[in-house]
Amino acid sequence: MKIKKSLITLSLILVVLILPVAVLAQDTPPSGYALTGIIESLKTAVWAGFGIIATICFVIAGVLLLTSGNQPEKISSARSVFMWGIASVVAGILIYSIITLVQLLL
Repeated sequence: MKIKKSLITLSLILVVLILPVAVLAQDTPPSGYALTGIIESLKTAVWAGFGIIATICFVIAGVLLLTSGNQPEKISSARSVFMWGIASVVAGILIYSIITLVQLLL
C-alpha cells in the first residue's frame, strides 16, 4: 500500500513538473509546412520526448534503489532501469545530432 501511495505521489509530482513544458511549447505559432519548420518541430519533439523518458527512468530507478532494502534482485532491477535511462539520453543526443546535421545540409 505504501508503494502504491508513493507511486501515485510520484506520478502527480511528475505531472506537475511536465505540464508547464507542454503548455509553454504552444507559445509560438507553427512555422507552416516549410521543411525547415518541420525539422525544427521534429527536433523539439524528439528532445522533449527523450528528456521526459530519461527523467522518468532516473526517478523510477531512484525509487527502486531506495526501496530495495539490500535485496540483490531489486538492486539489479534499479540498475537496469538506470542503464535504460542512460541509453535514452545517449539515443536522444544521437538523434538530435542527426536531425541537426540533416537540417544543416539542407
